Amino acid sequence: MTRSRKALSGREIEAEIRHFAAFGDAYRDFLARFDKERIFIEEPPEDSCGSVAAHLLEGRYLLHAFYYQLEIKACEKAVFELLELLGRRLPVRKENLGRIQSVFSSGKLDPREFVVTVFRNRGDRFLNVVREQGLEEDLATFFAVYLTRLFRVKACRHLCEDIGYFDFEDWRKGYCPACGHWPALAHVDPGNEKRTLWCLNCGTVWPFGRLGCVYCLNQEQGRMDLIGPPGASSPRIQVCHDCREYLKEVHSPIPAERFPFDACFLGTHPLDLFARGQGFVHESLLAFEADDTSREAQLLSHRMRLPWDH
Repeated sequence: MTRSRKALSGREIEAEIRHFAAFGDAYRDFLARFDKERIFIEEPPEDSCGSVAAHLLEGRYLLHAFYYQLEIKACEKAVFELLELLGRRLPVRKENLGRIQSVFSSGKLDPREFVVTVFRNRGDRFLNVVREQGLEEDLATFFAVYLTRLFRVKACRHLCEDIGYFDFEDWRKGYCPACGHWPALAHVDPGNEKRTLWCLNCGTVWPFGRLGCVYCLNQEQGRMDLIGPPGASSPRIQVCHDCREYLKEVHSPIPAERFPFDACFLGTHPLDLFARGQGFVHESLLAFEADDTSREAQLLSHRMRLPWDH
């Protein structure tokens, strides 16, 4: 394959990953602080959880049909605490982070309304807010994804508590069984070549076949490649020549349940630039759900072949 963009060396990528380790640790602490707090006003009734395994067997992700009402104070607290965390860990973006903080502090943006917009995948509304407030889109998206993960983690854990009998090996979908988003990273155990996908949006991990495209399910190995830094076997990028999508993957003996996915995801950003320089694409961090389903954007509703239930 002709390479139009030079890739960083494996050693340079490893240095980038180490650079983001402190952010990953701080973010885990951020999630832990909210773990025992009341962040939902209303959750699905307990007896509704009995149907979630059947829901998964039909190919529908869990949050698709279960309603959560978010607590106002929790949204406000999460917004400002995360902005403070990012201000400490992303000093080069301090000015742009200050702009995000000012629109919340001034009342131009309501924290709960913002969180609900992203939680329910209203990408159209999110982009309108970003443009109206003059925010930097990539940083606002990054902030929104990490802010909303707090609520998705707890909701998905709540829904999964009653389905210990459901084997995620039976899911066999490339998108997340909990929140429906595409994976941000794949983890491969070098001991058994087992591949585990990781969802940036809710933190869920699930098994997926070692070979094959997670997006179009292409299994023809002649139509797929692993590319990346010269002389390094990990991290790499799996690319599909059928759908032109790519997915970053890392080989590590650390079990997926304990792997530092955030540091690895952020530290391997040079691989994203490299893959895009080769003409491959990755789905947006934010899924788009809109009333106008004739749009060419790949909506979650199109992926599920089902309308949004709420």
